[in-house]
Amino acid sequence: MWVSSKVEIACITCDKKFKVKPSAISRGRKFCSRKCYGLWQSQYRLGEKSANYKKVTITCPVCGRAFKIAPSCLKKGRKYCSRQCYDYILLRKLEQDGLEQNLICLYITKKLSSSKIATIYDCNNKTITYWLHKFGIPLRTRSEICTLNNLAKGPEVRQKMSDKAKLRCQQPEVKAKFSQWAKRLWANPEKRAILRMKISQSLKGNKRRKGIPHSMETREKIATTIKERWKSPEYAKNVLASLQEEPNKSEKKLSRIIEENDFPFRYVGDGQVIIDGQIPDFIDTNGSNKLIELFGRPWHDPNHSKKIRVKENRTENNKLRFYASHSYDCLVIWDEELKDENHVVDRIKAFVARQHIDLYEQVLEAKAEPEPDKAF
Repeated sequence: MWVSSKVEIACITCDKKFKVKPSAISRGRKFCSRKCYGLWQSQYRLGEKSANYKKVTITCPVCGRAFKIAPSCLKKGRKYCSRQCYDYILLRKLEQDGLEQNLICLYITKKLSSSKIATIYDCNNKTITYWLHKFGIPLRTRSEICTLNNLAKGPEVRQKMSDKAKLRCQQPEVKAKFSQWAKRLWANPEKRAILRMKISQSLKGNKRRKGIPHSMETREKIATTIKERWKSPEYAKNVLASLQEEPNKSEKKLSRIIEENDFPFRYVGDGQVIIDGQIPDFIDTNGSNKLIELFGRPWHDPNHSKKIRVKENRTENNKLRFYASHSYDCLVIWDEELKDENHVVDRIKAFVARQHIDLYEQVLEAKAEPEPDKAF
């Protein structure tokens, strides 16, 4: 069983009993509190016994105030009444010695840290920070400190840190936390506007690839990678959700025509249905593998304008060929046809009434049709 080694004694001022260690008694502990010690000093430390008896009165050379100082401090060279007066004289002296210019050269120009500057001057890190603040030199932010620390490290260390960060970011828990944080940030209109401004500024100032086109091999690799990504339904849904895509005026008008005539089609242009990386505009609801694509001339007709280059996979024949190869029957409606709603209704009725179509023959017919001249 543990037994306390403290001894009970009585205070010589208030006679209150309290427990102390024997080591405290050997050092001369006689009082229960500082209050009692102060009362005892006020009674018995008078005259020559007082701590202030031998102090000398001198005048501060900065502010002219008279103050008392111990003879020992006077021998050490103390002249000033306060830290403010001392800093005032020291600052002028340091300005004459060129400390401000040296700190600007070391901290701003050479990008040295305050700890390294402290080793040069053989002082404490807090002293350098104090004088940086006194001279009005702005301190580095946390992001700037991290950037300088990473640059100071070797390439091998930076590569290891990068690999560890990549592995950590691949963890599902970290991904979920980052996704929630990004969604909350993007939901705030003010922060969203700030992010958009920062992104636009960073893109405007990015001159690394300006005027330097990619090689053909790099273009093929980029195209292949993007196509493979778009084959994933999750990737396409996430991209379209971030873009917040909505039906345009023509698609809304065609949706209204379909609803008014009770045609078995629904809008899926927002990424609900993805067929090998392609997103149709409308799909049937009765499982007959029929699609409707709404085309605009500037984006799907190569002969519409020489300023816009239409890709081959966007043309009407190639779209029909692509969907036919995946066992889908497709109807293409051009946006100018929507001016005559009766004509559009007749086309959709005929398309719905067409019960069977030989998709293989449709592919052959599409291949046999000559492609329109490409506009470059």
